[in-house]
Parts: sequence; C-alpha cells; structure tokens
Amino acid sequence: MALLGAEGALDIEKLREWAEKSQLDPNDPSNASFFYFIKNAGMGFNTEPNYFRLDPLQVEFDFCKMEDLDTNSRLRLLWLRDQGEPEFRGLRIVPLREKEIPKDVFKVYEKRLMSTDPHVETLSSDQLEFHRDWGQQFLQKVRQRVLKQCHLAQQHRQLQDIVIEDQVPDIGTLGLTFMKWLQPKRPLRPTRRERKKVTMQNLAGQEVKVIVNVIHAFEVPVRKDVDTVGGGQQGLRFSMVPVRPFVEVSFQGVSMRTTTAEGANPTWNQNLQLPLKPPNGDYSPGNLQSIQDSLYLHLFDEIVVDLLEDDRMRETNIHQRLERNWLGSLQIPFSTLYFNSRIEGTFKLYSPPILLGYEKESHHRQFSVLTIPGDNQPGLPQRDATFLSLFITVQPPLNPPEPFKVPC
Repeated sequence: MALLGAEGALDIEKLREWAEKSQLDPNDPSNASFFYFIKNAGMGFNTEPNYFRLDPLQVEFDFCKMEDLDTNSRLRLLWLRDQGEPEFRGLRIVPLREKEIPKDVFKVYEKRLMSTDPHVETLSSDQLEFHRDWGQQFLQKVRQRVLKQCHLAQQHRQLQDIVIEDQVPDIGTLGLTFMKWLQPKRPLRPTRRERKKVTMQNLAGQEVKVIVNVIHAFEVPVRKDVDTVGGGQQGLRFSMVPVRPFVEVSFQGVSMRTTTAEGANPTWNQNLQLPLKPPNGDYSPGNLQSIQDSLYLHLFDEIVVDLLEDDRMRETNIHQRLERNWLGSLQIPFSTLYFNSRIEGTFKLYSPPILLGYEKESHHRQFSVLTIPGDNQPGLPQRDATFLSLFITVQPPLNPPEPFKVPC
C-alpha cells in the first residue's frame, strides 16, 4: 500500500526507491520483467499529457505547405476542370510539370470573374454602355446556367446504361419468337433490324464510322450531242448518249465514291464507310452535338476521252483520259444524323435549272414521240430534278441525347 499514490495509482518513483533499497539482482531472470517495467514506464509516466493525437507524425510527412498547394497552377487547373468551368470543361490533357503550363491560362477565367463580380463597378459613365455591359453579363449568366443544367442532365444514368445484359425472356418475347418462325424466310419487303445502342463507356478503343448505303437514283440527265445532217438549222439532230454516273461522299476531309453505273436510272446498292473524328476524341453526347460538319454527296458523270489518234495502234495501245461532270449534290448535317440515329429515304438533289450538254431522258422522249391529231389529253407531269435513295447510319450505334426536360 505504501507504493500507491494519492489517487490510488501505482507510483513509479516509490517503486524505484523500493527496488534500490531491497537490492534486487538485475541479472536474475525472475526479476527481468520487473526491471523492464521500471525502465520503460519510469520518468515519463507522470509527465505524459492528458490528451492524444490521431496523427502525431502528420507534420513530418507533409511534403509542402497548404499555401504551396493553393498557388500550384497545375492543381488549380485540375480543380477548375473538375468543377466544370466553361474555359476548362473540354480540356483533355493537363501538362505533367507546372513549368509547361502557360502563364496566361487563367487570364480568360479571371477576366470573367471580374466582369461578373457585383462589387466591381463599371468604368463607363454612359447609360447606353452601362446597359450594354449589363445585358452581356446577364446573357453570360443565362448561358452558364443552361450549360450547367445540361451537364447535370447528361450525368443522369439509368439501369440500362450501367448494366448491359440480355433481357430475361417472358411470355411476350416467346410469343414473338414463335411468330417469327411462321414468317416467310424471304419477305418481299424486308425491314431493317433495330441495332443495340452503345454507350459512351463502351466506345473506348473502337472506331466509329458513318455508313452510307447508296441504293439507286433516277431521272439522271443524259448527255446531248449534236449531229448535223445536211446544212442549215433544219438539218440539226440531237442524239442522246448514255450517261455513266457515280456518287462521291465526303465527310470531315475524307472522300469515297461508288463504282460507275450505266444509264439514267442507275443502281449501286453499295456501302461506303467514312470515319467519325469527334473533337479531342470525346464521344460524349455534349461533344457530339457540337460537331458542325456535314455529309456531302455529289453525283458525277464519268466521261472517257479517247486520246489515241492513230486507229492502227488501237488494238495494242490504250490512251484515255477520265473526266467527270457535276450533275447534282446533297448536304446532310451530322447533327441531323445523330439526333435521328439513321436517315433513310429518297432525296432530291440540288442541281442548276440548266445543265449545258445534258437533258432529261423523259423530256427527250416527250418531244420525240409523234402527237396524235385531235388528242388533247394532258400528259404526265415531268420531273425536273434528280432523286437519290440513301440509307445512312453510324456504326456502332450511338445513344442519341435525351430531350432536355424543363421542370414546370
């Protein structure tokens, strides 16, 4: 009891004094645990603080101060991009070293903050200039708010976007399967199957292509040659030469063409694949909507010009030049294809009212047929344009953006 302190705890000092007075042998193995306890819990037992820290070594492992982190331009750039600021939202690559970052990278951002700060007074004393500045700031705030709402709407995910698996068959799907077995194997009017959409997360490492299926065209103008028989204007006779049309498709600087067909109503049924290159390689819906490129389709007539003058060498030599004459064109914006997933139908090509050296075959047939006397029945209306049947889609199919719903 003499070794206990005032609070009833063991007093190490009294225990040490008792060990010195009793002259215990420190080399005795039975006293080893006693001397080990006195050595480790000796002088510092009464001087320990009445509090503890969870991270006593945190200061030793700090690589830099908090002020250095706040002034680091690279960390600030990453933080602004994560916050979705307009100036850094589309930034894909951030330099690894701080010295590689331009010094004026935050100039536009800080200027916008200064212009939208309500505490900063305008320097213009003119009422018209003041009203103009206020209108620009208000328009900028509205634009930022709309972009923020669109960004939040794009982050909304459904179960089908996260979990990709085959649907569990039920009675309805089994019934449709049995109905398909009873359908004819080769229907007269086949329908295209609906392909499964691919989310943005599954597009990593894949090449997205725009597929253009050029089916056929009709009412293509044919060449018109003039043959003179005799003399004078009454001896002129027009002969129609078969046309050799082909379609050339261009998108984002890449062009492809079909094979050459024959006649005024050609049929190709040929697929052309053009790569899709979004800005910064980002296939997000917001980035795909910003693509301003268009798909151009041009209809040409291929002309073979024989340059061989000596007919005796025609059997052994071939000397020809290929020329092409433009007949019509069609422009389809990529945004139209993206919002509709596919484009299918027959489209009217843009062409000038008069093509020198060409004429519609139907017009020529109308003037060449002899009219019956007394027959006043009106004929069929003639088409003055060329039409092209197409099917355009994207492979793999992309999920179209969901319509933006404004809460009422």
